[in-house]
Amino acid sequence: AKKQQEAPSGLQVLLGTLLLPIALFTLLGLVSYDWQDMPFLFLQSPSGQMASNWVGPVGAWLSCFLFMMAGVGAYGVPVWFAVTGLLMIFKRGNFWPKSLWTGLALIAFASVLDLHGAFNVKAYLNITDNGGVMGWLVTQGILIRLLSPIGAGILIWSLFIFAFVMAIGIPTFVRLYHYSLAASGLVGEHIAERRSQTHDRKQLIEQEERRIEKQRRKLEKEMQRRERKELIQQ
Repeated sequence: AKKQQEAPSGLQVLLGTLLLPIALFTLLGLVSYDWQDMPFLFLQSPSGQMASNWVGPVGAWLSCFLFMMAGVGAYGVPVWFAVTGLLMIFKRGNFWPKSLWTGLALIAFASVLDLHGAFNVKAYLNITDNGGVMGWLVTQGILIRLLSPIGAGILIWSLFIFAFVMAIGIPTFVRLYHYSLAASGLVGEHIAERRSQTHDRKQLIEQEERRIEKQRRKLEKEMQRRERKELIQQ
């Protein structure tokens, strides 16, 4: 018999619930980050100036640390918090594998963005690299030196796709495949039905046009017959 997975414990649900506001807190801090809030980055900043960050100085410092370390990949941190929190609340059994695969997928995706120079935020965030310190170490410091940019890109993309598949789960992709087949079948049936209705309407229009044309010819013949009859009588 298949072993039934245990439901999440109360402590696990509590911790998962706490991660959700932490994810929101982190996201708001990242979205509203202004590097000029940090005195050691902006030397002309007046002392005692209030941080413009939506969650205050704590959000400003936390966002600064995340952007310095992960660059554009910092935006994946609240996503990881939220995913892990939801897994802790709703997933039966061990949730850590999916959580770790999600984190690895986010790191690989950030490395891809750093490698290809997408979303250039260096000037906006006042950081040295799009991928931060970790992104530079992984891509520029190790992979590109060992594998070249092309090899590094192949490896990082492969890692991202593999981690993403493992995070979502192969059974989920199988279900999505079947759902997509069913949806495409419904769409195909709908299109075929519409075409059939259009074809039927076209046939009806053509039949009506033929009927009208037949009546017109009949009326023309009748008029010609009457004209000839009148001529004979004259």
